[in-house]
Amino acid sequence: MTAAKTRWQIGDTAPDLTMTDIHGVAHELQTVWQHGGLVISFLRHFG
Repeated sequence: MTAAKTRWQIGDTAPDLTMTDIHGVAHELQTVWQHGGLVISFLRHFG
């Protein structure tokens, strides 16, 4: 089974996500965005 690859372009609408913060509290992306700017960083661990 192959995973579908989605390539995002600048200006694309982000998918509706629920993310967990460092305290274990879940936050919906749409709700956080309504309160101001939002930065999402994806880090990859090598090792």
